[in-house]
Amino acid sequence: MSAVLLRVTRLDPLDGDPEPQPPDGEPGETVEAIGCGLATEPDDAQDLARQLVRLLEDPDERLKMGDRGRMAVIQAHTWGARAQELEHVCNAALAATRRTA
Repeated sequence: MSAVLLRVTRLDPLDGDPEPQPPDGEPGETVEAIGCGLATEPDDAQDLARQLVRLLEDPDERLKMGDRGRMAVIQAHTWGARAQELEHVCNAALAATRRTA
C-alpha cells in the first residue's frame, strides 16, 4: 500500500502541525507503530483533507500523537539513549573478546 503518513510532532504546547512523512521503510512504519501519525493514500486528496480535518477537530488526539512521538524520540534518539546503546555494544564486544582469549 502506498501512503503518506502525517507525522505530528510537538515540541511545545503550541506546536501540533501535521508534517507529511513517507511511509515506505522504517520511518513510516515507526511513526505508524508509535501512534504518532495517520496514513492516507498519496493520490487521494479527499482522504488527505479528511485526515487533516480529523487532526484539526481533535486537538487532544493531535497533542497525544505529538507526545507519543516526542517520547519515542527521547527514549531512542537522545545523547543519553545513544550513549547507553553504545555502552551495551562495547560491553558485548569486550565480553566476546574475553571469551576468545
